[in-house]
Amino acid sequence: MSDVEKQHAKAIEATEEQLEELCTILVPIFGDRYQYNIELETARWEMKWDEGEIKWARVKTPDTTYIYSSKSTPSLEEFITAMESYPAFIEKTEGIFDSYLDSLSDFAIPELEDELVAKAQKVRDEYETVHSELVDNLDAFSEHLHEVNSGYGTHSITINDETWELKYTDSGTASYLRIGGRGGTYLHGKYGPPRVRTFLNYREEIKEYLETLCKSLDLKKEQLENTSFVGTDK
Repeated sequence: MSDVEKQHAKAIEATEEQLEELCTILVPIFGDRYQYNIELETARWEMKWDEGEIKWARVKTPDTTYIYSSKSTPSLEEFITAMESYPAFIEKTEGIFDSYLDSLSDFAIPELEDELVAKAQKVRDEYETVHSELVDNLDAFSEHLHEVNSGYGTHSITINDETWELKYTDSGTASYLRIGGRGGTYLHGKYGPPRVRTFLNYREEIKEYLETLCKSLDLKKEQLENTSFVGTDK
């Protein structure tokens, strides 16, 4: 190998090491998978990396020369022509970092207004109260079901073509209220209340559900009151 070839190989190796180092610097800023393009007056530099590792780097002058590639090595002439714009490429990259620093230093997160914080707390408090009222109603009905059926079980009602299933325990409390069967929406259960938006989406159906439960309770009481037992005197 001639001295020129040796110097060519060393220059390519040094450039590849620098590009790998540059990649590690760019990844935290642009992400693990990205194609970094820099447009210069005399050339366009493009770098692509995936999972944080550089895949290739090329220069368009307008001929395309791959400076970093596992498939090919640039000729000496291609390498020299492409690397003429390398200092400008690094300088422009540094300029991008400077602009990011300026933007970040001027970026201020506004503090949350006390009124907004207070409203958020009020929403949480109101929701907790309303949901507790729902659970109290479910527990009351569960206690009734437990007394009538002597144990635990489920009670289902269909509202707007969806099944509302109440599971009650053998201690007479509500285990869960589920809409839509397995994999459905839980308005009450072991994982706690649903999101406020989810709860509110069912507000009209919740009213209808509770009204139906009340009617069911009244009907059962009426049936019991109207039941007569006829005995035979001996």
